[in-house]
Amino acid sequence: MKTYSSKLLLFGEHIVIKGARALATPYAGFQGSWQWRPDDLSLQQSLPSFLMYIKAKTVLAELMDCETFEKDLERGLYFEANIPTGYGLGSSGALCAAVYDRYAKDPVDRSDLEAIPALQETLARMESFFHQSSSGVDPLVCYMDQTLVLQRGEVPQVTNIKATHEDAPLFLVDTNQSRKTAPFVEHFLSQYEKTAFRSVLEEQLLPANEAAINALLSVDKVSLQVSFRQISQFQFEHFQRMIPASVAPLWQEGLEAGDFSLKLCGAGGGGFMLGLAKDAQTLERLQLGPSVL
Repeated sequence: MKTYSSKLLLFGEHIVIKGARALATPYAGFQGSWQWRPDDLSLQQSLPSFLMYIKAKTVLAELMDCETFEKDLERGLYFEANIPTGYGLGSSGALCAAVYDRYAKDPVDRSDLEAIPALQETLARMESFFHQSSSGVDPLVCYMDQTLVLQRGEVPQVTNIKATHEDAPLFLVDTNQSRKTAPFVEHFLSQYEKTAFRSVLEEQLLPANEAAINALLSVDKVSLQVSFRQISQFQFEHFQRMIPASVAPLWQEGLEAGDFSLKLCGAGGGGFMLGLAKDAQTLERLQLGPSVL
């Protein structure tokens, strides 16, 4: 069965709302696929309700083969995934991508980059079943299965991360707690209204974020280490509410020792934190978490 990867927001968390660039990529460490189990329809979870939602939305109903979807559910189709919910990994995005891929009457070819805006809009409509509103980014990354550069008001750009684990020893740290995105977005927006916070963010975080994206995509190992650490330091000082108490000591340890740095991976508050070790050997020695690249 075809698999659908989860998604990681590597850079641009929160500030993408205010026009900064962000970088999102599929992550095969967690994924899902279609399976059959006619003797246990409880495994379908929200799928029957999702089908009813699609049927009720005229635009989606015209695009999707709801009849086949319904027959498959009656035969015991379900989506089996190990993507944790409330982690910012795009669990609902992967499901929407899988439903679209299987049941769209005329699915967009992944190589048709001009169709991305329309595709993103369709996927956003679908994912709004799970969230009251959706940008469509998560299911877009999961469906395209490619790294995307995101910027508010711009069409997402497909790119390729050429860096290897040796070039960019990125890793994930599990906070062992789920979270909801909205409260942390609201907190960020309220802080952004404060002149002092906005000023320091624009002077420090925005340039570091831009430099980190450029460094990763151009395989500039030195600049990546510097900019990643700058982001880590800024977030530790100014995004304390978004850093779970369970990882704060480790975060501080990395800043003090210099062997690695941590940053938010998405909204923060739980889920995974993203780390960068000074080299692959250090990551192997410290065994901080699974590798991203």
